[in-house]
Amino acid sequence: MLVERAAPGGQAGQSSRIENYLGFPNGLSGADLARRAHDQASRFGAELLTVQEVTGLEARGPQRVVTLAGGAELAGHSVLVATGVAYRRLDAPGVAELEGRGVYYGASLVEAEACKDQTVAVVGGANSAGSRPCGSTARKARSGSRRPRCSSSSAPRRTPTGSASA
Repeated sequence: MLVERAAPGGQAGQSSRIENYLGFPNGLSGADLARRAHDQASRFGAELLTVQEVTGLEARGPQRVVTLAGGAELAGHSVLVATGVAYRRLDAPGVAELEGRGVYYGASLVEAEACKDQTVAVVGGANSAGSRPCGSTARKARSGSRRPRCSSSSAPRRTPTGSASA
């Protein structure tokens, strides 16, 4: 039994393009990868509950009982919790309409190619705003952060020879 709080496939399922997944030399969309994973899991007998939220977990003797938001319960001998990650969306007018069409929540090689030779603005919190501006293929990268400055823990340091190290 797989309980999925949001869309199937999690973060990968929401990706516009995945280029580095083993067995797909031409890449594929996240939605296509999620659909294929769903089909394969179903073929092997997995039951998938989508758009369900887990609100509780308790031990009842040898059983582990998961409670869903609507009050339904699922019981089994073990529970695997895979909470994944979620991007914090930028709350600004017009952003939602441009996601995947100029606004990206990541800086993989796919996004880097889309931004190649263009001026980009990178917005993030803490160290993420300056960690990887579009794979450095952009003509200009302007970083902005919601904080006044990044922590020094991940900033490049100068060694005695003058080269940078992380």
